[in-house]
Amino acid sequence: MAHRTTRKIGQKPRPKDIRKTAHNAVRRPIRFGEKLITIYAGGQGKIPFVVHEDLLCSSSGHFKKLFQQNLQSRLWDAANSEPWDAYMQWLYTGVITVHLKDLGGDDSAKYCQLLMESYELGERLEDELFQKVVLKEIVVDVMISSYAISYHNIGQVYQLTNGASTLRKFILDIARALLARQTKQNMGSEKVLAGDSSEEEDNDESSEDEDEEDESSEDEDELTYDFRNGDRSYEPGETEAEAEEDEDEDEER
Repeated sequence: MAHRTTRKIGQKPRPKDIRKTAHNAVRRPIRFGEKLITIYAGGQGKIPFVVHEDLLCSSSGHFKKLFQQNLQSRLWDAANSEPWDAYMQWLYTGVITVHLKDLGGDDSAKYCQLLMESYELGERLEDELFQKVVLKEIVVDVMISSYAISYHNIGQVYQLTNGASTLRKFILDIARALLARQTKQNMGSEKVLAGDSSEEEDNDESSEDEDEEDESSEDEDELTYDFRNGDRSYEPGETEAEAEEDEDEDEER
Protein backbone atom coordinates (compact mmCIF):
# COMPACT_ATOMS: atom_id res chain seq x y z
CA MET A 1 0.00 0.00 0.00
CA ALA A 2 1.32 3.42 -0.95
CA HIS A 3 2.26 5.70 1.91
CA ARG A 4 -0.26 8.49 2.38
CA THR A 5 0.64 11.79 3.96
CA THR A 6 -1.81 13.66 6.12
CA ARG A 7 -2.03 17.39 6.61
CA LYS A 8 -3.64 19.16 9.52
CA ILE A 9 -6.57 21.47 8.90
CA GLY A 10 -5.33 24.97 8.22
CA GLN A 11 -1.79 23.82 7.45
CA LYS A 12 -0.45 25.15 4.15
CA PRO A 13 0.45 22.51 1.55
CA ARG A 14 4.08 21.97 0.76
CA PRO A 15 5.26 23.17 -2.64
CA LYS A 16 5.75 19.63 -3.92
CA ASP A 17 2.11 18.82 -3.08
CA ILE A 18 0.88 21.51 -5.47
CA ARG A 19 0.41 20.16 -8.97
CA LYS A 20 0.96 22.55 -11.86
CA THR A 21 -0.85 21.59 -15.05
CA ALA A 22 -1.91 23.33 -18.22
CA HIS A 23 -5.22 24.22 -16.61
CA ASN A 24 -4.19 25.43 -13.16
CA ALA A 25 -1.15 27.52 -14.00
CA VAL A 26 -0.09 29.85 -11.23
CA ARG A 27 -2.12 33.06 -11.36
CA ARG A 28 -2.24 36.22 -9.36
CA PRO A 29 -5.05 36.58 -6.81
CA ILE A 30 -8.26 37.51 -8.61
CA ARG A 31 -9.63 40.99 -7.96
CA PHE A 32 -12.91 41.60 -9.72
CA GLY A 33 -13.43 45.28 -8.95
CA GLU A 34 -16.73 47.14 -9.34
CA LYS A 35 -16.71 48.36 -12.94
CA LEU A 36 -18.08 46.17 -15.72
CA ILE A 37 -17.48 46.32 -19.45
CA THR A 38 -19.40 44.62 -22.24
CA ILE A 39 -17.69 42.96 -25.18
CA TYR A 40 -19.82 42.12 -28.23
CA ALA A 41 -18.44 39.32 -30.37
CA GLY A 42 -19.70 37.13 -33.20
CA GLY A 43 -20.24 39.28 -36.28
CA GLN A 44 -23.91 39.96 -37.11
CA GLY A 45 -25.38 37.83 -34.32
CA LYS A 46 -23.31 39.53 -31.66
CA ILE A 47 -23.05 37.85 -28.27
CA PRO A 48 -22.44 40.09 -25.23
CA PHE A 49 -19.70 39.16 -22.77
CA VAL A 50 -19.84 41.12 -19.52
CA VAL A 51 -16.54 41.13 -17.62
CA HIS A 52 -15.08 42.95 -14.65
CA GLU A 53 -12.75 45.68 -15.82
CA ASP A 54 -10.14 45.18 -13.11
CA LEU A 55 -10.01 41.45 -13.76
CA LEU A 56 -9.59 41.94 -17.50
CA CYS A 57 -6.95 44.65 -17.11
CA SER A 58 -4.97 42.56 -14.63
CA SER A 59 -4.56 39.85 -17.27
CA SER A 60 -4.65 41.74 -20.57
CA GLY A 61 -1.94 44.29 -21.23
CA HIS A 62 -3.91 45.58 -24.20
CA PHE A 63 -7.01 46.51 -22.20
CA LYS A 64 -4.90 47.83 -19.35
CA LYS A 65 -3.34 50.39 -21.68
CA LEU A 66 -6.71 51.27 -23.18
CA PHE A 67 -8.50 51.89 -19.90
CA GLN A 68 -5.62 53.86 -18.49
CA GLN A 69 -6.69 56.51 -20.99
CA ASN A 70 -10.01 56.91 -19.10
CA LEU A 71 -12.18 55.97 -22.05
CA GLN A 72 -15.83 56.92 -21.71
CA SER A 73 -17.14 53.92 -23.64
CA ARG A 74 -17.15 50.50 -22.02
CA LEU A 75 -18.22 48.63 -25.17
CA TRP A 76 -15.89 46.56 -27.30
CA ASP A 77 -16.46 44.74 -30.61
CA ALA A 78 -14.82 41.44 -31.58
CA ALA A 79 -15.23 39.39 -34.75
CA ASN A 80 -15.40 35.82 -33.43
CA SER A 81 -17.28 34.81 -30.30
CA GLU A 82 -15.81 31.32 -29.73
CA PRO A 83 -12.26 32.44 -28.80
CA TRP A 84 -13.76 35.09 -26.54
CA ASP A 85 -15.92 32.48 -24.85
CA ALA A 86 -12.83 30.33 -24.20
CA TYR A 87 -10.95 33.36 -22.92
CA MET A 88 -13.74 34.43 -20.56
CA GLN A 89 -14.09 30.92 -19.19
CA TRP A 90 -10.38 30.82 -18.48
CA LEU A 91 -10.31 34.37 -17.10
CA TYR A 92 -12.75 33.50 -14.31
CA THR A 93 -11.90 29.82 -13.71
CA GLY A 94 -8.32 29.39 -14.90
CA VAL A 95 -9.52 26.39 -16.93
CA ILE A 96 -10.18 25.80 -20.62
CA THR A 97 -13.42 23.92 -20.12
CA VAL A 98 -13.70 22.03 -23.42
CA HIS A 99 -11.20 19.23 -23.93
CA LEU A 100 -10.50 17.19 -27.05
CA LYS A 101 -10.99 13.90 -25.19
CA ASP A 102 -14.63 14.88 -24.64
CA LEU A 103 -15.21 15.38 -28.38
CA GLY A 104 -15.51 13.01 -31.29
CA GLY A 105 -12.62 12.22 -33.61
CA ASP A 106 -14.09 14.39 -36.37
CA ASP A 107 -14.02 17.42 -34.07
CA SER A 108 -10.32 17.20 -33.24
CA ALA A 109 -9.16 19.51 -36.05
CA LYS A 110 -12.01 21.96 -35.34
CA TYR A 111 -11.13 22.15 -31.66
CA CYS A 112 -7.45 22.64 -32.42
CA GLN A 113 -8.47 25.44 -34.78
CA LEU A 114 -10.41 27.04 -31.91
CA LEU A 115 -7.31 26.84 -29.72
CA MET A 116 -5.21 28.49 -32.42
CA GLU A 117 -7.73 31.31 -32.76
CA SER A 118 -7.78 31.63 -28.97
CA TYR A 119 -4.00 31.93 -28.95
CA GLU A 120 -4.19 34.63 -31.61
CA LEU A 121 -6.72 36.44 -29.43
CA GLY A 122 -4.30 36.15 -26.51
CA GLU A 123 -1.60 37.76 -28.65
CA ARG A 124 -3.85 40.71 -29.51
CA LEU A 125 -4.87 41.07 -25.87
CA GLU A 126 -1.22 40.76 -24.77
CA ASP A 127 -2.10 38.02 -22.28
CA GLU A 128 1.02 35.87 -22.06
CA LEU A 129 -0.31 33.52 -19.39
CA PHE A 130 -3.36 32.66 -21.49
CA GLN A 131 -1.10 32.00 -24.47
CA LYS A 132 1.00 29.56 -22.45
CA VAL A 133 -2.08 27.68 -21.29
CA VAL A 134 -3.38 27.40 -24.87
CA LEU A 135 -0.03 26.09 -26.15
CA LYS A 136 0.03 23.41 -23.46
CA GLU A 137 -3.53 22.46 -24.35
CA ILE A 138 -2.55 22.07 -28.01
CA VAL A 139 0.28 19.72 -27.01
CA VAL A 140 -2.13 17.61 -24.95
CA ASP A 141 -4.59 17.40 -27.84
CA VAL A 142 -1.91 16.36 -30.33
CA MET A 143 -0.87 13.59 -27.93
CA ILE A 144 -4.50 12.42 -27.77
CA SER A 145 -5.09 12.57 -31.52
CA SER A 146 -2.50 12.86 -34.29
CA TYR A 147 -5.26 14.27 -36.52
CA ALA A 148 -5.69 17.34 -34.32
CA ILE A 149 -3.46 19.42 -36.61
CA SER A 150 -4.27 19.40 -40.32
CA TYR A 151 -2.82 21.22 -43.31
CA HIS A 152 -5.82 23.55 -43.11
CA ASN A 153 -4.88 24.43 -39.52
CA ILE A 154 -1.32 25.23 -40.56
CA GLY A 155 -2.60 27.50 -43.36
CA GLN A 156 -4.88 29.27 -40.91
CA VAL A 157 -1.98 29.87 -38.53
CA TYR A 158 -0.06 31.61 -41.32
CA GLN A 159 -3.06 33.84 -41.99
CA LEU A 160 -3.56 34.72 -38.32
CA THR A 161 0.07 35.31 -37.32
CA ASN A 162 3.28 36.93 -38.50
CA GLY A 163 6.79 35.55 -38.82
CA ALA A 164 7.71 36.36 -35.22
CA SER A 165 4.71 34.51 -33.79
CA THR A 166 5.47 31.80 -31.25
CA LEU A 167 2.38 29.90 -32.38
CA ARG A 168 3.62 29.72 -35.97
CA LYS A 169 6.99 28.32 -34.91
CA PHE A 170 5.31 25.99 -32.44
CA ILE A 171 2.86 24.54 -34.99
CA LEU A 172 5.62 24.06 -37.56
CA ASP A 173 7.69 22.12 -35.01
CA ILE A 174 4.72 19.88 -34.22
CA ALA A 175 3.97 19.39 -37.93
CA ARG A 176 7.59 18.37 -38.59
CA ALA A 177 7.48 15.90 -35.69
CA LEU A 178 4.22 14.38 -36.92
CA LEU A 179 5.55 14.16 -40.49
CA ALA A 180 8.72 12.44 -39.28
CA ARG A 181 6.68 9.95 -37.26
CA GLN A 182 4.37 9.26 -40.20
CA THR A 183 7.36 8.76 -42.51
CA LYS A 184 8.88 6.32 -40.03
CA GLN A 185 5.62 4.40 -39.82
CA ASN A 186 5.37 4.25 -43.61
CA MET A 187 8.93 2.96 -43.85
CA GLY A 188 8.09 0.30 -41.30
CA SER A 189 5.01 -0.78 -43.24
CA GLU A 190 7.07 -0.91 -46.45
CA LYS A 191 9.55 -3.19 -44.72
CA VAL A 192 6.70 -5.44 -43.64
CA LEU A 193 5.36 -5.52 -47.19
CA ALA A 194 8.85 -6.23 -48.49
CA GLY A 195 9.15 -9.08 -46.01
CA ASP A 196 5.82 -10.50 -47.15
CA SER A 197 6.86 -10.28 -50.80
CA SER A 198 10.18 -12.01 -50.05
CA GLU A 199 8.27 -14.78 -48.29
CA GLU A 200 6.02 -15.09 -51.33
CA GLU A 201 9.09 -15.28 -53.57
CA ASP A 202 10.56 -17.96 -51.32
CA ASN A 203 7.29 -19.84 -51.49
CA ASP A 204 7.26 -19.48 -55.28
CA GLU A 205 10.84 -20.73 -55.48
CA SER A 206 10.08 -23.65 -53.21
CA SER A 207 7.00 -24.50 -55.29
CA GLU A 208 9.14 -24.32 -58.45
CA ASP A 209 11.67 -26.64 -56.83
CA GLU A 210 8.87 -29.03 -55.95
CA ASP A 211 7.62 -28.91 -59.54
CA GLU A 212 11.12 -29.65 -60.80
CA GLU A 213 11.37 -32.54 -58.37
CA ASP A 214 8.03 -33.84 -59.61
CA GLU A 215 9.21 -33.56 -63.20
CA SER A 216 12.47 -35.28 -62.35
CA SER A 217 10.57 -38.03 -60.58
CA GLU A 218 8.41 -38.47 -63.69
CA ASP A 219 11.57 -38.66 -65.79
CA GLU A 220 12.97 -41.21 -63.41
CA ASP A 221 9.81 -43.28 -63.81
CA GLU A 222 10.21 -43.13 -67.58
CA LEU A 223 13.88 -44.09 -67.32
CA THR A 224 13.03 -46.93 -65.01
CA TYR A 225 10.42 -48.15 -67.47
CA ASP A 226 12.99 -47.91 -70.26
CA PHE A 227 15.50 -49.75 -68.15
CA ARG A 228 13.20 -52.71 -67.51
CA ASN A 229 11.09 -53.99 -70.41
CA GLY A 230 9.77 -57.42 -69.70
CA ASP A 231 12.59 -59.93 -69.22
CA ARG A 232 15.00 -57.91 -71.28
CA SER A 233 17.33 -55.35 -69.73
CA TYR A 234 19.07 -52.52 -71.56
CA GLU A 235 20.57 -49.14 -70.93
CA PRO A 236 18.35 -46.08 -70.97
CA GLY A 237 18.01 -44.69 -74.47
CA GLU A 238 19.03 -48.00 -76.08
CA THR A 239 16.57 -49.46 -78.61
CA GLU A 240 15.21 -52.99 -78.35
CA ALA A 241 16.95 -54.02 -81.60
CA GLU A 242 20.32 -53.03 -80.18
CA ALA A 243 19.52 -54.94 -77.01
CA GLU A 244 18.67 -58.12 -79.05
CA GLU A 245 21.94 -57.83 -81.00
CA ASP A 246 23.85 -57.62 -77.72
CA GLU A 247 22.08 -60.75 -76.48
CA ASP A 248 22.87 -62.67 -79.73
CA GLU A 249 26.53 -61.75 -79.42
CA ASP A 250 26.55 -63.00 -75.85
CA GLU A 251 25.01 -66.34 -76.93
CA GLU A 252 27.57 -66.82 -79.73
CA ARG A 253 30.34 -66.29 -77.22
